[in-house]
Amino acid sequence: MLRGRSPGEVPELIERALLAAGVAPERIRVELDEETAARRLLDAAKPGDVIVLPVHTSAVRERLRAGLDA
Repeated sequence: MLRGRSPGEVPELIERALLAAGVAPERIRVELDEETAARRLLDAAKPGDVIVLPVHTSAVRERLRAGLDA
């Protein structure tokens, strides 16, 4: 659980903030699995993009790192 919040509450807060900032709903994707979310971001990245991946699970971090090093 994220600091007393349900797993779905934080994505809802982020989605509301994105919508309030003018992001079109069809541009927002919610992925609750952090490894799947990170892989989707990495797959969508183009040369020169900067991606911040706040991955909390050490095993997921290691798998992602191994994939980047390959």
